[in-house]
Amino acid sequence: MSKPVYSYWAGVASRGHYLFYTLAYNGKLDEITIKGDQPYPGTPEWAAADGFIKSKMGMLPVLQDGDVCIGQSRAIFAYVCKKFGLGEELSLADFARSEELVDQAQDMHGVLSKAQYGADRTAAMDTVFGEGGDVSKMLTAFEDHVSGVVTPGHCCLAATLNLLIRLQADCLDKHPKIKAFNDTFQANAGVKVANERSPYPYFKRNSDA
Repeated sequence: MSKPVYSYWAGVASRGHYLFYTLAYNGKLDEITIKGDQPYPGTPEWAAADGFIKSKMGMLPVLQDGDVCIGQSRAIFAYVCKKFGLGEELSLADFARSEELVDQAQDMHGVLSKAQYGADRTAAMDTVFGEGGDVSKMLTAFEDHVSGVVTPGHCCLAATLNLLIRLQADCLDKHPKIKAFNDTFQANAGVKVANERSPYPYFKRNSDA
């Protein structure tokens, strides 16, 4: 079986975090090659596209696996899960729950991205993390959905929680079931490795000075 090559920027906890957490929790993180030496957008090297591959839309991440070359984080995630058989044993109900959590993680990533690039990042993030904000709504909605079998969707949720905690350390304190789920997940040896490999947060809590 060929070994997929996932290209993104090294050490950055962002789009790849969900995939890495899912693979890490299931003991398969080293079954893909993570290529992190790409140049950054806006540089001459990026414009030249010399020696690295972008997706069809000219972006990262991109996954190469034999004759397969795809972009789009959600598509890459689904492909890798299918390749390694992650979640294939799930009942239809558990599969539905997993897919809902995967999409919720993607939605929260979009919320954080919008705040990240807002005119006033500090104010935007304050709203996201504030009472009745998107973070509170998500944690409340899924408080009773973190028990039972751990699906790929739960791995994505855990990756989201990690990104949130990096922005505001106490954000889970009012949600004891989710906090307990996160504590258990973070104790996983593979997840610890994934965190070590992605030490740099992409999202920032406050506006640049």
